[in-house]
Amino acid sequence: MNTHPAHTDYTYAKQSQFGKPLVVSPFLLSSLVAFVTNELRDVTIDGYEIHDLAFGKPIHPGETITAEATVEVAGAARLVCAVTGRKADGEEFARFRLLLDISAVQS
Repeated sequence: MNTHPAHTDYTYAKQSQFGKPLVVSPFLLSSLVAFVTNELRDVTIDGYEIHDLAFGKPIHPGETITAEATVEVAGAARLVCAVTGRKADGEEFARFRLLLDISAVQS
């Protein structure tokens, strides 16, 4: 758990360049991965890799986020998706490539 005061101390965070607390990036990343993988209910995911991860904008507690994924490669054993994290207003805050190892499509 990241206990830096920018994430946990509202008084400290208010005086920072961001003006309020920040959501920790591992939580954001796991949320974005979950958004994508939850849409793949018929696919068994055996493993995954994350490449080219970049966070470009801060996210504050209470903000609404979503993920947009585009399939770049769809093979028999692997899916490669370009994932973009967006704020409610559509502004991009993160992007990465998600490589999913898959074993079967359930019927």
